[in-house]
Amino acid sequence: MSKEEISLILNKEIHVLAQNDINLTDASKMKEVGLNSIDFVKLLVFSEDKFDITFSDDDLVISDEITFGDLINKIDKYVVEKN
Repeated sequence: MSKEEISLILNKEIHVLAQNDINLTDASKMKEVGLNSIDFVKLLVFSEDKFDITFSDDDLVISDEITFGDLINKIDKYVVEKN
């Protein structure tokens, strides 16, 4: 699965969780797109199920600086490691 495919899937789910139509870029910070900490955990659980991966405990913390691009790269890393 490519990063572009991961991006499209996450983009759709973030719009559902945040209930907005914000234009996401790799630099978009998760807290600025309307995701609170519970929504972020829901996004991680969705991602684990969708991509058949398991995040580490450290990945479950939303920081002020985590971006959409960071999340895509992290998921891509787990997907590559799995395969």
